[in-house]
Amino acid sequence: MMANDAPGSSLYRLVAEYGGFEHHRTGTEHERETQAWLGDHLTDRGAVVRTATYDFDQFVVAEHHVTLDGEAVEAMPLWYAGAGHHDTSDVDRIVWPFAGGNHGTDDAWASLIGTRPTVAATAGLDGKLGVPNRAPRFTLDQPVSLIAGSFAEQLLEADVRVVADFHRTTGESVNVFGRFGGESASPLVITTPMTGWFACAGERGTGIAIAIELATRLGGERPVLFVGTTGHEIGYLGVDRLVNEAGFGTPAAIVHIGASTAAGVVLDGEGTLSPTRLALSSLPAADGRAVVDAAADGGLNVLENPPDWFGEGEMLKRLDVPLLSFVGTFPDFHTPLDVVERVTTPSMLADASATVEHTVRAFLDAAG
Repeated sequence: MMANDAPGSSLYRLVAEYGGFEHHRTGTEHERETQAWLGDHLTDRGAVVRTATYDFDQFVVAEHHVTLDGEAVEAMPLWYAGAGHHDTSDVDRIVWPFAGGNHGTDDAWASLIGTRPTVAATAGLDGKLGVPNRAPRFTLDQPVSLIAGSFAEQLLEADVRVVADFHRTTGESVNVFGRFGGESASPLVITTPMTGWFACAGERGTGIAIAIELATRLGGERPVLFVGTTGHEIGYLGVDRLVNEAGFGTPAAIVHIGASTAAGVVLDGEGTLSPTRLALSSLPAADGRAVVDAAADGGLNVLENPPDWFGEGEMLKRLDVPLLSFVGTFPDFHTPLDVVERVTTPSMLADASATVEHTVRAFLDAAG
């Protein structure tokens, strides 16, 4: 942090820069720009940076428009649903209860839609447009267009037109590595996802900023490997590749800085951190009391050695090393309204960063 900065202001600048990209979808030009941005920040902090490329089945949106009674409305495709060109008013209309960041399994969608192109209003988000995570293995024959829940009533009665042109190709993405504190066969790994559907200031940006700060601080004390992964929104592909290829050696421990680390609600410049932020620890309760206490000091609940992990934690747990994972949600999660001025403030970031560092240090002490 710069000497003249108010607490959290340097973190806030990082979030604002990250959130300034139009979106962060895997395999796109904006993702490549984000990779370069992250690499530059890691280099500026003294890290030795490298990248690792992988291929994946990419869903490409060449064109997509939805109109209700002739008026265009904001819409997003359901990824990996449909292919080819469509220009039709012969559509199914449904109101879909958006369920957070889940991967929208095809079993769930199949119970709601038929064989025609479908327009789905996303309910349960105070009228917002929400997009679920998907994975290349979830493929539907018909296109599905998602629109905001505020259009649910109109959708059921309106003249609807969908123009869509989707296809799939072999895409390419990159995980970014930054090594602090010298070479080590067993570094502390600090990992955070880089990608998501929209600007993702709260969902991704707050965690990235805190992860960079944490890696820089701890990297002055011990070998640290920072890993920025891609593919979060499409099956956690970057972490899956990392785990399957042992892309970071044998870590001494892993700290995963996941969704919504310093996100919440900002009204009239005053912010409140989301109460639905958690820390998941692989340590048994007998060893982890200091971790629970450290997190509680900052308003975080700890799930100790849980049977189920969330997001990338599910895959990282396979490595069978001490794992601490921070995850959460907030009202603008997975929506286009996840922009920096709505979801975080410098003071929120300063408080969350201090809690994360305090909890991580307690975890590392307990893990030995």
